[in-house]
Order: sequence, then C-alpha cells, then structure tokens
Amino acid sequence: MDPGDAGLPSRQLSLANRLSGRLLRLVSKRTTSRPRDYEEAYFRRGASEASTFLRRFSFPIDFRDKRVLDYGCGYGPLAFHLAQDEAAAAVTGVDIDEARIDFARRALASEYPDLAGSVGFKLPEEIIGQQFDIVVSKDSFQHYADPVGVLSHMAQLTAPGGLIVIGFGPLWKSPYGGAIDFITKLPWAHLLFSEEVIMQERMRYRPEEKAQAYADIRGGFSKMTLGRFRQIVADSNVNVLSFRANASSGAVGNASRLLAGIPGWREFFTLNVYAVLSTPNPGAE
Repeated sequence: MDPGDAGLPSRQLSLANRLSGRLLRLVSKRTTSRPRDYEEAYFRRGASEASTFLRRFSFPIDFRDKRVLDYGCGYGPLAFHLAQDEAAAAVTGVDIDEARIDFARRALASEYPDLAGSVGFKLPEEIIGQQFDIVVSKDSFQHYADPVGVLSHMAQLTAPGGLIVIGFGPLWKSPYGGAIDFITKLPWAHLLFSEEVIMQERMRYRPEEKAQAYADIRGGFSKMTLGRFRQIVADSNVNVLSFRANASSGAVGNASRLLAGIPGWREFFTLNVYAVLSTPNPGAE
C-alpha cells in the first residue's frame, strides 16, 4: 500500500512527496505539541491498563513471590501493579530512557513509598548478570531495532524454566500500526503515505526528536508484523506456552478477529499479540 516511489526521478519524487504531504496535512489534527502533563497522563493511563494487559494472556501467570523484570518499563506503572496487586516478591523495571527511569523513581518515592523495598528502577547496565523468574514486556517489542537480540537478552535474564511474557500492539500493518494517531486518525495512513512524508509531518508534532525515519523516533520503531514476530519466536531457543493474537475485547476486538480471518487480511486486521514463553530448564529433564 506504500506509494510506488522507487522508480521516480528525484525531482518528480520530491513533487510527489510535496503533494502527498499536503494531502496528509488535510487529514491531520491541528494540535502540534504535547500537553504539559504528558508524562503524568501517560503514567496514569499505563496504571489503568495494567490489569487488562495481564488478562489478555491465554496462559495463567502467577507472579506471587516471584522475582520479576519489567523489560522496557517506561514510566513504571506496570512494575507498581505487579508488586502491589500481583504480589510479586521483587520487581525491577529497566529502560534505556533515563528520563523515564527518573520519573519512575520519583513516583516510587512520592506515591509508592511502601513499595520501596520491593520495587526498583534501573538502566540496562545495572542488571548485568542478574536473572529473574519472570520477564515481562508490555507494549515495547515493536520499538526495538534488534528484536532478535532483545528476545535473546530476555532469555539470558530469565532463570531456567522461567517465563518470558510479551504483549504488544499495534502491529505494523494494522490500522494504526504507525503509532501516528496523535497526528491523524486516518486508518493505515502510515502505509498510504511514504515514510519521508510521515516524518515531515511528524516534525510539526515532535520537533524535539528530529526524526528522519521511524527508527529515529524516541524509543525506536521496528515496523513489527505478526508474521515477523512469529518467526522471531520460532527461531529462538524458547518454548511457546501460549500465543494469542487480537486479544482486544469488545466490538473492536470482535470485528478485528472476524476480519483477520478473511484470506489475505490477517496482517491488516491483527491489532496485537500476546505470547507466554519459557526458557529451557535442563535440570527438569
């Protein structure tokens, strides 16, 4: 569905992109900046979504008394939920974004002081050599530039026989898979317009990121599809305990599952994926 730009001369391509950019702007929102309370609102939304996220897995996950790693924890809401509501013994949130780790640490000190002994937030270099009973990844896997390496890293951080719990969306080919709904609500806009045009328009909304490609945006973006994720898991040294696609509830979930069943439409109507994996446990053989 991407425009066929490959064979156009550079001058004509530039004109095509200018025209395409004008069309995208016609269907874009007017707001061009993040609200001042963006981080706080993002944190609150994450906290409200935590229990729903965990219910979407088609495999029972018992966090009680477990050592849990929240991989790509962002601002930390899932980590707090795991300790407070799922009774995990110890939860470590890890993220490459120092600003988000700082926010999570402040939230721990100001809002969850009673969890100070069981929850902590660290940068990747601070967990080298550690292992956890369960590694959880919420809405992060589509951002990693090297998803194969990330899954391998998750496995290294998981104790033998432990669980790797991955749930994320939107998938790249789904209606809002480009994660640009803050720009436009036009379904599949990221596939209808070229990446160059999308990035030019995105600059109006996120000028501080100076992104020239999806890979440049804050947190990165890997254009993860359902087929690619399935292959990454199949090629890895982990066991698949459950694999569920389109786990959304309500009318949207029902419609997506129905449409995804039509031959050739699966990728375009699969919104999310939830997988529970386990690492090999030689001692159990």
